[in-house]
Amino acid sequence: VINDKLDNIYSFNYENYLNNNEFDESQNTGAVVALSGGVDSSFSLILAKALGFNPVAITVDPGTIILPNQYKQNIKMLTEKLNVTHEYLKANYQDVIEESLTGKLHPCGRCSKNTGEIAKQYAKDNEIPIIIFGDMLATGTQCINKQDDSLYRLNLPASLSTGKQEIKSLIRNYNLKEFKGFGCPLLYEVHRKYPHMKKYSIQRILRETRSSALEPGEALDLIWSFYKTKN
Repeated sequence: VINDKLDNIYSFNYENYLNNNEFDESQNTGAVVALSGGVDSSFSLILAKALGFNPVAITVDPGTIILPNQYKQNIKMLTEKLNVTHEYLKANYQDVIEESLTGKLHPCGRCSKNTGEIAKQYAKDNEIPIIIFGDMLATGTQCINKQDDSLYRLNLPASLSTGKQEIKSLIRNYNLKEFKGFGCPLLYEVHRKYPHMKKYSIQRILRETRSSALEPGEALDLIWSFYKTKN
């Protein structure tokens, strides 16, 4: 059943879905969807339903310095509209915050790793076989990989080679708020205190641009947002 659902991704007609906006729900294959309230993870939850998964949404909550309250409004609106079970998982990212604010590391990699581990443990504890993330990288075989004998990780936007504009066009059907730039206050504070850290954020933007996940104009807007921050 799991392999059938994963195979559905490659036969999924995205254009038909945008036109019809219908769900083909299943009660057989559960999936944990990591939901931050941003456009990529919201897209992943919507498409998980459309692909026939029975998703449970989780949000790792390290506090407002990483997860601002306005994102929680999106989470509430979307999970209620989709009738999806949602759970906040409190997490202590104090070491990430402290090391970031003292210039020892760029926060995104460590945050992503921690969130992935928490989601993986939640899936294993609840015997749910698939974890879905909103990552736009990597594409190809790397976007679906086996974590261990009983668990798959799926980067849903990457698996469909979805561009940011396509994601936004779908999200607008759900009246979710869109936020300019990156939504993490910690990241902007790190940029403010340690301007050289911006290059690591820019490198990721450029990787997404090279993979066609971002259009050049969108990439430029994101990069420019780093330099509009008041010092």
